[in-house]
Amino acid sequence: MSNTITINIDGKEIQTQEGTFVLNAARANDIFIPAICYLTRCSPTLACRICIVDIDGKQAYACNAKSKDGMSISTSTENIDKERRAIMEVYDVNHPLQCGVCDQSGECELQNYTLEMGVDSQSYTVKDVDRSAHNWGHLHYDPGLCIVCERCVTSCKDMIGDNALTTIARGADALEATYKEEMPKDAYAMWNKLNKSVIGLTNGTDILDCTSCGECASVCPVGALVDTEFMYKSNAWELSQVPATCGHCSAGCQITYDIKHTSIDNPEDKIYRVMNEWNYVSLCGAGRYGFDYQNANVEKDEGAFEKALEAFKKADTIKFTSTITNEEAYILEKLKDKYGYKLVNNEAKSFQTFLANYATVSGTSLYGSDLKEMAKSGFIISLGTALKSDNPNARYAFNNSVTVNKGAGIYFHPVNDPVVDGMNKNVLSIAHKPLQEEAILYLILDLFGDKDALPSDIVSYLASFHSTKTITVTETVKEKVIEIVKEMKLNEETGEEEEIEVEKSKMVPKKVSKEVEVDDNALLSMIGAADDFTEVLEKFLKKKETFSLVIGADLYNHPNAKNCARLVGLVEKYSKFTLVMIPSLTNTLGVALINELSDDEGEYTIGYNVQGDFTLSALGAGSACDLDMPAINQQEGTLTSINKRVNPTNVAISYGGKNVGVFSLD
Repeated sequence: MSNTITINIDGKEIQTQEGTFVLNAARANDIFIPAICYLTRCSPTLACRICIVDIDGKQAYACNAKSKDGMSISTSTENIDKERRAIMEVYDVNHPLQCGVCDQSGECELQNYTLEMGVDSQSYTVKDVDRSAHNWGHLHYDPGLCIVCERCVTSCKDMIGDNALTTIARGADALEATYKEEMPKDAYAMWNKLNKSVIGLTNGTDILDCTSCGECASVCPVGALVDTEFMYKSNAWELSQVPATCGHCSAGCQITYDIKHTSIDNPEDKIYRVMNEWNYVSLCGAGRYGFDYQNANVEKDEGAFEKALEAFKKADTIKFTSTITNEEAYILEKLKDKYGYKLVNNEAKSFQTFLANYATVSGTSLYGSDLKEMAKSGFIISLGTALKSDNPNARYAFNNSVTVNKGAGIYFHPVNDPVVDGMNKNVLSIAHKPLQEEAILYLILDLFGDKDALPSDIVSYLASFHSTKTITVTETVKEKVIEIVKEMKLNEETGEEEEIEVEKSKMVPKKVSKEVEVDDNALLSMIGAADDFTEVLEKFLKKKETFSLVIGADLYNHPNAKNCARLVGLVEKYSKFTLVMIPSLTNTLGVALINELSDDEGEYTIGYNVQGDFTLSALGAGSACDLDMPAINQQEGTLTSINKRVNPTNVAISYGGKNVGVFSLD
């Protein structure tokens, strides 16, 4: 466990956790240390070197130096200031002077730091090379603008897990030898690397193969990586930011909708892009690019509203999905209380029932962990969820654990996922047969449960899967062999050589077969585990102290979901595993906590974003709809995330239809 220590930065004593990077400790205490390449949740790369500081009389890099008790740090000295200015001059060498049309202008870190370091002249030159732009589908890469800070590479590897980007040779001339003697040491080292490299694709082609999250463009400090659809659409200072919560899954990612008027002759607001604060949250492709789902071109329709009132008078059931806010869920619950409607939401009902059955064993109404704790785990098991699509941020947490935290993990799912397989060598994917999740939970209990504390009937049941079997093993042993060899030896009496026989021994390898009795765990064969599963698991678990189990909808909808829920509760209660459950849709957790849900529909159904006898829909053109409703990006409200937090969301795009609140049917 980390210990609280005291360090001194620029004469200010601050408290931090032992082992915290100095840069993070400074930021947490509002102390400025410049840094371009560093990302808070990723491994340090030391690419920019601008975070150089003095620690106890020696220069070090704040992004990579870990805090120790009593450490004294200076963020600015004459030599450090000289290094930083030289580094910024180098970054500006051959950088195109096109700020007026660059998409990053106004929010460019190269601009900001050039001004911060007072760079008003240029001391260095080098011959430029061809750096033609690349169209990578949803991304546009301009090597001419790239400063090779490697943020894109680092975020793709450490946070997202795609490993789609890398540095490749630039093909430039070598720097003049005199620069090595004339320039500050760190500035020269950074420039030498910068001059040799640009960003390329790990697959060796010019076709980007990834999950299209766009995080690389988000973290780019300059205009080198830009979302293709945003290019030349707007200056940063023209956009207004609307803080919101992403409505695509249960991760609850905090985003901003960047909006401005549609065109000169159309004053209506339009979303131009979605941004995230990448030091705290990463987005998936749906969250970043799927922002234009508003229910557009809707007008107030009093006739449709009157028909809706009549439909509510006839109805005995309201059927809906969990892509609604907590406030909408509360309105539905109040309607149920007043008018006796059945509320039907099958996926939320499955989750609600699963939570109730889990609580009978765990003693708690909700799972105990979250994605932040999961990312810090040393060992993770994923079960019953396709991480890539069910909740991309859960996949990011899994990846962050096995890369940055040097952890290991097992991914159980009927379908292999090449993205998960490619994360790290310490990830084992097991493509089991469908509906084997229950057996896997028994296996987890068997391998990790505290047998002294588990209920005796569970211990006995687990023991029933074990038997002994005799196997033949072959091992190599060294055996001493004596050989009679003939040698020529000089006869001292006759002075002549004679042939004699000599005994010589040597150790030779020999394969020996023997029969041994071993434990045979039937659960391993049931789930299709490989013969070396036990050996691989033993390797994964070395020096691991923290454990996470993440589960998903395949368990909530399992034919034996009740027993699966109880087993999950046992795992959390009687092993070292902390637990994260992935709610199926955007606000499934909120709905499950707010609404009393029914299993069966009545005779006349109001459908909300699902088909009913009378349908309310925010899905827009092409959907079956009797009365339009606003989409999530057209509402103010809250959503409950996988991390058990209630997150606010706001109106990004206006809604032209009738705003429906609580109304009376009397």
